[in-house]
Amino acid sequence: MVQEFINNGLLYPGLARNPNSGLPWLTITEYGKEAFTQDDWLPHDPDGYIKVLKERTPDIDDITLTYIGESISAFNRHQLLSATITLGVASENLMLLLIESYLKWLPDPSRKTALEKKIKDRYIYIQYKEFKTEFEKDIKNIQKDLRADWEPILRVYLILSG
Repeated sequence: MVQEFINNGLLYPGLARNPNSGLPWLTITEYGKEAFTQDDWLPHDPDGYIKVLKERTPDIDDITLTYIGESISAFNRHQLLSATITLGVASENLMLLLIESYLKWLPDPSRKTALEKKIKDRYIYIQYKEFKTEFEKDIKNIQKDLRADWEPILRVYLILSG
């Protein structure tokens, strides 16, 4: 844990008043002081991050949770490309679950069948594009506060998923 805090810039070996002191002495960095005093200093606490995520989104699926956990682990080891890729996979999984849920919700069987044919065995971008086109027909039926920012939010998921 101490090594991870050092790697993440929260601590450094030695005493501030004696630069030659080294280990076993540790000093909290300015960034560490900010992080440690915040309630939400995650993702430097991977277990805590997953716990909070589960509390805030109790219905999150295991696949998404697994990839988010991998992303946090990679991030904390400064493997930023791996962290980004695994976060993208988690995002793609969420998008696919959204599309699946939308298909289950669609009340018109002919629209449902048509959309299923358009997205079957297609890349995520095509699936999203077809979903969005179909969803725009239903957006007026969703309560106003939920539809305000739906498109930018879904675009972020699409960007993350590649």
